[in-house]
Parts: sequence; C-alpha cells; structure tokens
Amino acid sequence: MISTLTKTLKAEVIKIKRSNILTLGTILGILLPIAFITANLFEGEYAMKPVNNGILYFNSLFTSLLEAFTGFFLPLLIIITASKIAQLDHKNKGWQLMETQPISKFAIFFSKYLILVYNVLKSIILYAIAIIVFGWVYSIFYNIHENYSMHIDIEFIIYASFRVFISTLAVIALQYVISVIISNFIWSLVLGFAMLLGQLLLDDAGISLRWFPYNSLLVSGANPSGGQIGDFILKAEWLSIVYSIVFLFIGFNWYRYKGFFYAFLKKPKRFIISISVLIIAISLSHFLIRTVTTESFEKTVVKGKLNTDKSISSVLMIEPITEDTIAQIPVTDNTFRMEYENELPANYYYFIFGNYHRDKIFMSSNDSIRLIYKQYGNNSGNVYVTGTRITENQQVYYNGDWSYVGTMLDRNTRLDEPEFYIKQIIRDYKNDLSKLSSKISVDHIVARDDFLNISKQLIAVRYANYWNSYLKKKELYHPDVVIAKNNQIEDLLSYIDLNNESLLNNNIFIDYITKELIKHKKDSISNRLDLIADKENSNFKDKWLFASLIAELEAETSNEKRDSIYNLYKSEISNERFVELANFKRQQFNKLNIGQPAIDFASYNASGKNYNLSDFKGKFIMLDTWASWCGPCKYQEPFYVRKYQKYKEQNIIFASVNVDIKESSWSEDLVEMNSDILQIRAKNIDSFMDSYCINSIPRFILIAPDGTIANSEFTFPSNKNFDVLLDAALEKNYDL
Repeated sequence: MISTLTKTLKAEVIKIKRSNILTLGTILGILLPIAFITANLFEGEYAMKPVNNGILYFNSLFTSLLEAFTGFFLPLLIIITASKIAQLDHKNKGWQLMETQPISKFAIFFSKYLILVYNVLKSIILYAIAIIVFGWVYSIFYNIHENYSMHIDIEFIIYASFRVFISTLAVIALQYVISVIISNFIWSLVLGFAMLLGQLLLDDAGISLRWFPYNSLLVSGANPSGGQIGDFILKAEWLSIVYSIVFLFIGFNWYRYKGFFYAFLKKPKRFIISISVLIIAISLSHFLIRTVTTESFEKTVVKGKLNTDKSISSVLMIEPITEDTIAQIPVTDNTFRMEYENELPANYYYFIFGNYHRDKIFMSSNDSIRLIYKQYGNNSGNVYVTGTRITENQQVYYNGDWSYVGTMLDRNTRLDEPEFYIKQIIRDYKNDLSKLSSKISVDHIVARDDFLNISKQLIAVRYANYWNSYLKKKELYHPDVVIAKNNQIEDLLSYIDLNNESLLNNNIFIDYITKELIKHKKDSISNRLDLIADKENSNFKDKWLFASLIAELEAETSNEKRDSIYNLYKSEISNERFVELANFKRQQFNKLNIGQPAIDFASYNASGKNYNLSDFKGKFIMLDTWASWCGPCKYQEPFYVRKYQKYKEQNIIFASVNVDIKESSWSEDLVEMNSDILQIRAKNIDSFMDSYCINSIPRFILIAPDGTIANSEFTFPSNKNFDVLLDAALEKNYDL
C-alpha cells in the first residue's frame, strides 16, 4: 500500500506542476510578512512600536500577523488548492481513468489529500521563515527599539507553527471532501468561501461557534503560546484532529462506493461501522466542546514564583476599596506562599510586587491562586494567573454591548410609546445576558457564578438606568402618557443588589444606588456623605462611607475644612480600622496641601554630588519621580525634556528623581537621559516615597520658591494643560 501510494503521489506531483498550486502555497505563505515589512519600511522607524512588556522582536512579528494568516490566508489557500486538485481530474474524467489502472482507490484518494496537506504545511513554514528573514531585513534599515530582544525563539515559533498546522487539518479534510464529492469547481469554491465568510462575520460579531471546523484556525492564530492550563494542544486543535478523521472517513467511503447510500446504508456492516464512527465522533466532539468550571479549593491559598532579576522581598495583597494591606507575603528563593484564613469576598484584589508592579487579581475564599511574575531589565512586569480563577483573570466585568434602546433614548425617539421601551429594554437586557454566558477561555473554562453575577448586576444596572432615563424624558415630553405596571421591569429592578460590596469601586453602580437612595429619601439631602451616613450600620455602609469620605478629603484644599469633614463623619463608621485608615489619609493630604512646607530630602547625582531639596529655595523646582522599569515614565520623559527647553530661562529647575532599588539600573539609564535636566537619586527612597505619598509613578511635584508645596500631583507633561498650569504657578509671588 505504501509503495502504491508513493507512486501515485509522484504522478500527482507531475500532474499539478503546471497548475501553479504549489506556487500559490509559496506566495500566500510569504505575502503577509513581505507586505507588512514593506509597509513599515516606508512608514519609518517609529512604525513598529514595542509593546510594554518587551517581548522578543521576532515573536512580536510572528504573533502580530498570525491571526490574519490563520483567519484568512490559510483557509483561502485550502479552499483554492482543494478545489483545484479535485477539479483537475473532475474536468478530464481523471478519477474514472485512474481507477482503470492497477492503483487502489485508497492511494488515489489520499495522494491528492497529502499534496494538499504538504502545500499547507509548506505555506506555514514559509510564513515563519519569511517573518525571520524580512524582520531581519527591516532591522538593517532601522534601529529596533531597545526594549526588544533580537533573540530568535525557535522553540516558540516551531511550537506555534505546529499547532497552526494541527488546526488546519479539519478544514483541509472538509474542503477536500467537498471538492471530491461536488464535481463543479465553482460550487466547491462557493461553499468554501461561504463557510470562511460566515466564520469571519461571526468572529467580528463576537460569536464563537466552538463546534465549527474553521474556528480552530482562529483559536490557534489568536493564542500562539497556547492556553493557561499547560496543555500542549488546545481542545479546539484536538477537535480539528477528530473532525479531519471523520471527514476523511466520510469522503473516502463516499468516493469508494460512489455515493452516500452505497457507502453507509446499503450493507449492514457498513451501516454499523458508520454509526459506530458517528457515535465515537460525537462523543469525542462533545467532550472537547463542552465547558467546565474550576472547583473551589478547601482553603484560600496564594502562591507563586518570581521570574525576575529584581530584588523583591515580599508581595503585598491589598483590599481594593480601603487599599488596606490584607497580607504581606514573604518571598524566599523567588517563591512565595500564603494561606489566608479570614473571609475573602469575591472581588479584584491588588497585588504589589516590590516597587515594580501592581496588578489586580480576581479571587475569593477557597481559591487556590498561582501567580507567576515576569520582569527582566527595563521591561515592564507581567503577572500570569493559573489555579482556580483562570477565566476570571482573562476577562473584565461585562456590562453589555451596543444597545438599540440606548440609541433611541439619545435621539428622543418614540417617547410616547412605553410598551416599545419596555419590550426593547427587556430584549436587549436578555441579549446581553446571553452574550455573557458565551464568554469562555481558550481552554473552555467558564467563569464561576460569583464573577458572572457581578457582571449580571452591572448589566441590570445599565438597563435600569435606561428605564429611569426613559421615565424622566417621558415625563418631560409626554407627561399625560400612562405607564402600566410591568412585571419584567419590576424583576429587572429588584434583581439589583443595592448592597453589593464588590461593585463599590464601580462609578456606574455608585451613581445608581445614590440616585435610588435619594429617590426613597423623604428628607432633603445635603450631600452624598449624609446620605450614606443615614444607612443602617453594615460593612457595606462602612466601605462606601470610607471611600466617599476619602474622595471628599482629597478634593478639599483647606486643612481646616478637611479636618472638620473628617471629625463630622468618622463616628458614622463602625469599623475602627477604617477610621484609622481615614485619619492616616487625612494627615497625608494635610501635609501635601498647597502652601504646606515641602518635606526636605537628601539626594545625589551620578558624580556623587549631594543635594537637599532646601538647596533650591528661591526657585521653583519640578520633580519627576521615575524608575528604569516604569514604561509610563519612559513615555513622559521626552515631553518633560521639551518642557525643560521651553522654561529653562525662567525661575524653575527641572529635576528627575530616580527611585530604582538598584543603583546600577539608574546608572545604565542615565546614558540616554537628558543631561541638562538635573538627574538625582534619593538617598532614602522609602522615606522619600512615604513623605510625598507616592504610590505610583510617574509622579510630578511642583515646589514653590519659598519651599512650600505648589502642587503635589502636577499634571503629566504630555497633558496639553501642563503649560497653562505651570504658567499660572510661575506668575504667583512668594515671600522668601
């Protein structure tokens, strides 16, 4: 059989030489990389910008084009090649002619199939080679950004290419079988393009049909690194293998026995085999398509590993509303582990890795979360999450897509038809709930109910706002229209949990519950703080009042008024820890208020010369707080240089204060920093950060000539209002 198949293959290669089938595979393999690189050559060196996390240059090129390659170019090649290979013999009755030769039907059928497989595999390999070759050509003409590494990760490229090839098998088999069964060249093309177009339209609409053969191509293209649970091949790719076997079984027997009836129904043995194959295929497909939900753990565990050259002694876990430290997890040999015994409501919690990175991770009680933190050199850090919350940490809360009813309200259309708005609100609401249920991870893992319920709450709030907006507009334009009570609207409104702690940092939710409290409040309300203080004592009330109180204290510019507000509402918070935190925040705000004495700190430059902040008394000084690993800091730096050049003749000094833990990181970066700007490094970084309440960078602070705070959170240099605010500050008179 092998020798016969080999001979038939050689004959097929000779037959297709003039058809340009293999040439098409070559062209479509290299077309996208050539077009992309050529376009960027004309655009210039800033056309290809690095991503924040500084991934490998060739990896970046490979992955940035892969989804387009697998979503369009590869299926296009498969459709055309399969139709043309089969049509060569349909046109000249070659199928019948070959059957008169001493060649098995197996060899005839599968020789053509293998030619198709070879052409696709060659195109994938050429795509990978073209990425490397033309990416290298681009690097000759233009300097690649320093955050990119020119190392070629061959292992990653081979792995991703292999999985792409696996994902093509189902489409190859399906299109080949269609082309063999349907002798009309046009119709086989039409069916292939219809399926391709359907997949692209569904994907653009956000609809994923996991059972559709073309879906595996998009999945592999969008996830070149694989899934989150460590499987070598994704479920969609396993499904491609199953489909290819089933399609080839159907196609070969259809061709072998000249029709569906004779192939599968005429003889009992064939019927039994066909039914058995069908049952096995359906079972395997169901297993691969079905979704699963991660189970909760017997205790709450946070563990992880640090893949970094940074010195990190502990990982902090922060409560999102109060920003209180829940846990300080010590790091030993770049690993950490903690078991948390207290109740942990489902929510996003902040995890802080030294002074380098802050990320939010969704979790709750009885979760086992594993965090892998990666950061090397000056690249930004990344956190990868595995464990019981994989899907939740690949998504964000979902509150719905575009809504027809929202557009109608914006246009004030049909406001005299309450039945229309009731019907449309309920319809759009249900549609968004349906879309929420379809959001799954690439590993087919569905988010747990606690996460989904938060999104459901936000969707409900959105449509409740639409309903309330309609009622206001109807009352304004059509006050005589009567609205009958509707149970569906009542159910929507009653579904919203007005005491949901997980949504206290969501402004839409806060605005909604505030309006609801005002609506049901009989007495006049002076402000939101009074409104919250009037609620019954609960943890929800304490957190809401704390968050609102902090916002009010931060917005206040007078220390006296700030103290008065704090003293008025602190007794309304029953949680003593929250009161303690609010008092600490008040003290921080007070010491950084405009006109307060700026806290002196010691620093030095690259030559070792010492500076104190007080040395610059008599001049304004703008402090830019930055670190070598901070991507946003690097972004602001050229804007900061331009501001220095504009204002260097005025009574102001521009200084950059480095807060890297390692002095060597600062020294390395100074080579490319502007030497006209005063480059200094705080001697006691922790003290400096605490003194000026610096929780994130970049941070810009303006000190007045008399040594007082002019603005402790000055706007970024990239902001168009920077000049306006600085000009206004420079015009003020200060007594020295």
